[in-house]
Amino acid sequence: MQIIHHINSTFILFLLFLNCIIKYNILLGGNDMSDYIFCESKAYLRFLEEMKIRNFSENTHKSYCWIIQAFSRHVKIPLEQITREDLRQYILFLCDRKVSVNTMNLHAAALRFFGAFCLELGSRDSLIPPRKGEHKIIRVLSKEEVHKILQRTKNLRARAILTTIYAAGLRVSELIQLKIEDLDGQRMLIRIHQGKGKKDRIVPFPKELQTLLREYYREVRPKIWLFTNNSFKTNQIKTCTIRSIWKRAKLRAEITKVKGIHTLRHCFATHLLEAGVDIRTLQILLGHTSIMTTSKYLKVTKTLTEMANEKMNSLLLPQPLRKS
Repeated sequence: MQIIHHINSTFILFLLFLNCIIKYNILLGGNDMSDYIFCESKAYLRFLEEMKIRNFSENTHKSYCWIIQAFSRHVKIPLEQITREDLRQYILFLCDRKVSVNTMNLHAAALRFFGAFCLELGSRDSLIPPRKGEHKIIRVLSKEEVHKILQRTKNLRARAILTTIYAAGLRVSELIQLKIEDLDGQRMLIRIHQGKGKKDRIVPFPKELQTLLREYYREVRPKIWLFTNNSFKTNQIKTCTIRSIWKRAKLRAEITKVKGIHTLRHCFATHLLEAGVDIRTLQILLGHTSIMTTSKYLKVTKTLTEMANEKMNSLLLPQPLRKS
């Protein structure tokens, strides 16, 4: 009886604690921490308004909010009192921590925006000068390695998710937003609504993928979103779930030379180039604004290395010795 009484008391305390959190959240007027941590700061409110005016994407909004919060915790002074030197010192702090180039660029972009448009400290480039980036070769898998990963998926749902990303060249965020009505089997295309940069585009919907998704649909019966949460069929699938599926499939396939699931999109682009698709068409399929972004895939195609190897082999053929 004492154990039961202890469990009941603990449960009641937990409910009271949960109730306090909910009331505190409602009082502050939001579910997202970025909406109210700095609710007393005029500079932060201006920051939210400027992003809203520019119609920033949800991901950009969340990332920028998180960065400004981290910056504020670091400097430990009111945001209205921030100076150009504070911004500079924080960038130096990140340099000393040896954060990745992408992380540094994202922090710099958020701080430039905050300093220029919310604190009016000057132009963006004058606040934090552009950094020289790193140009790394993309790591991709062969077609056989991709097929091996797809075959090692745990179930039909997992295979449908990874195959859709590869066959249509999707970003994870675009896969999450896919609805059943976006699939057009007759015209063999998939409509992507408001992808990166808030751009719509059309991507291929090959027959093999259609067959797989029909089988998936008969088993799962999704209502609105193509891929949903296992527990709640009306909710979109989470990013962490997709990444977990990818990691487990890689592990079963014993492939370790690549990391993130974005590799499948890189493979889509590289394999199409190797199959003869021109780079301009590929740019449209990927949704790139600049063809320079698409041209990075030219560096990793087998066509480039095979041509060079063929020419070099002819140069290295043993030459007959001349008689003196």
